[in-house]
Amino acid sequence: MSKVYLCSFADMRLCVSAYRFYKQARLMDTFDEIFIYNETNFDLCFRNKIKNRLYDSKQERITRVFVIGYRNHI
Repeated sequence: MSKVYLCSFADMRLCVSAYRFYKQARLMDTFDEIFIYNETNFDLCFRNKIKNRLYDSKQERITRVFVIGYRNHI
């Protein structure tokens, strides 16, 4: 049987909500692994390259950034 993974991204301002999302997903008992990422999971070089895509000039989240393939998770 194939494994089922859940992968999500939320910036640090949503860490409380991301943790709640993680706990709810665990309680569903559906996923083999759950990966929740935030901007601190990126290496510094990558963060510097995409920083203008993560936040606008007012430091508000821009939702067009999608990141796949990072292994750090909670």
